[in-house]
Amino acid sequence: MRNKKNQTHLQDGPRVLVACLLAATLSAGLASGEDKVPVQLTLRQALEQAFRLSPVLRARIAELQEAKAGLTGARVYPFNPEFEFETGDRTGGGEASTDRALALSQEIEIGGQRRKRIEVAGAFLDAATSREDRRSRSRGRYRRGVERVEPSRRPGPRSRI
Repeated sequence: MRNKKNQTHLQDGPRVLVACLLAATLSAGLASGEDKVPVQLTLRQALEQAFRLSPVLRARIAELQEAKAGLTGARVYPFNPEFEFETGDRTGGGEASTDRALALSQEIEIGGQRRKRIEVAGAFLDAATSREDRRSRSRGRYRRGVERVEPSRRPGPRSRI
């Protein structure tokens, strides 16, 4: 029984988010303290503005971009060869000479570290993509709901109550 309550709250989450976004967007002009002409928005315009300006939704988009960049970084071979060359003058006993040293090194990964790094980055990308897909589906549902609720703009007779 408790699980059903949690599921109901989770399903109501997007509705609550949009309601909060709408309230924040619409009250922003009122909070500025200036005497402005009220802006009239349709429900569709208010939703579009809320989706466009929401810091929560922007953060989710940034999270998706971060996950994509993480996967790209995981696929790149992280170590370049290192080349060292050293010289030094040596003096002693009346003779002078120059010492030279040359070193070439390459760090390697063992035990499938790169594969594991790619798998972890891929899992983060899958999770971020899943969250973005859910958000996109929610936006689609809200847009379809707005189309049903918002009065038609087509010319023609309208019934009045």
